[in-house]
Amino acid sequence: MEGEKVLRGKYSPSTFNNMSILNKTNKMLEQYGHNIKGNPIFRVVWSDDQFENRKGQYNEFSGEIFLRTYIGVKRVKKYPTIKGRWVFEKWLYGITHPDLPDNKDGSYECIYIFQTNEGKPLPLDLDIVQFIAKGLSEYVDKSKNKQIIEDQLTKKEKELDTKEELVLEDASPLMASNLHTGRAVTVLENKNENEEK
Repeated sequence: MEGEKVLRGKYSPSTFNNMSILNKTNKMLEQYGHNIKGNPIFRVVWSDDQFENRKGQYNEFSGEIFLRTYIGVKRVKKYPTIKGRWVFEKWLYGITHPDLPDNKDGSYECIYIFQTNEGKPLPLDLDIVQFIAKGLSEYVDKSKNKQIIEDQLTKKEKELDTKEELVLEDASPLMASNLHTGRAVTVLENKNENEEK
């Protein structure tokens, strides 16, 4: 923003080392998936570099002289109260706000600010970023586990169907007829249960 001082310190992206860490960090975060726009679900940004279009009522000045009150959409700082900090963001679907016209499909929202409890800035740390991303991405692992469990259940059901077919083949025609009509049932013992008893 014009006329505003941007805080640049030892942790800011203005240093080559921090830009390198930022690039590595955001590259690593791509492994956690992408949103519908093809952008990573997670990202790390510098708070002072983030802007958004926001609908509102704005006072315009020329120096110290008040010119007018403007109602409309204006490009403003996304984090006006968070100055000179790294921010871990997550893309959230369905975040709609009448004052944010660009967020129809979702938006990046602050998850963590790299600062101490006293409000002092912290350096960008790849291990911390990875820890946060893994913690927030457990649903991905659960969905994989769910698929594995469903696959195992399907396999078990097929095995039971095969065993039932074998029983029916060995059974007398009367037994097969009763099984078919539901007047008889088969009880298959699980070998693992018998071994435990």
